[in-house]
Amino acid sequence: MKDALLVERGQQIAAGQTSRSTALVRTHYSHPTVAKMSLLSYRYFKNFENEVPGYWCGFVETGLLVGADSKTEHALKENVAMFKEIGIVSNFIDKDEAKKIEPRLDPSSFSAIAHEPQMGYAEPSTTASSFTQAAQFIGGGVLLNTRVTSIEKGPRGGYSILTTNGEIIASKVIIATGVWSNPLFEKLGIKVRIKPVRHPVAIYRRPPEYQGNRPVIFDFPRS
Repeated sequence: MKDALLVERGQQIAAGQTSRSTALVRTHYSHPTVAKMSLLSYRYFKNFENEVPGYWCGFVETGLLVGADSKTEHALKENVAMFKEIGIVSNFIDKDEAKKIEPRLDPSSFSAIAHEPQMGYAEPSTTASSFTQAAQFIGGGVLLNTRVTSIEKGPRGGYSILTTNGEIIASKVIIATGVWSNPLFEKLGIKVRIKPVRHPVAIYRRPPEYQGNRPVIFDFPRS
């Protein structure tokens, strides 16, 4: 890596939306392309310490239970059939098996339950910091507490990036600014359909009896 620079508006890495991510590493998606991508991601995170030697992402494998009712069962069966073709482990189990995996689960409203062991979560802030530190180790730079105000095409190619800490000249730019993207793209003449919407998030502390490694549960009938 040569002359790569990460510009971060926060005072530290993952100070914004990333730190509030549920960070689920799951393979249950209804679109084949996304499911294939998620399987590669799962393998990457499970093998993170070999993929990014010397760093940690906090990955914990939990498994996933997906419950469906009569209205959503057909879609779940289609997903499971597609997963088998892709190589994702997903199997239907009965309610007794589901109770063994999660004794506190009430499966009475489910007509079908799928179990997917290839599921877990990572620690979002740790993951972002590990990627950043690994990039710095091989020559990348990090500019914290710096906001990008404008990106303009240079007269002879490349880009002029205006920030609260001065100008940066770059041959290539990756814009990963989430809900703040529209103004940057507009100045480049690019229309992107991003509409920021407030998304309430509630964070609960698990009760003592629910501590430990527990499966993630998708409750389709109530979602």
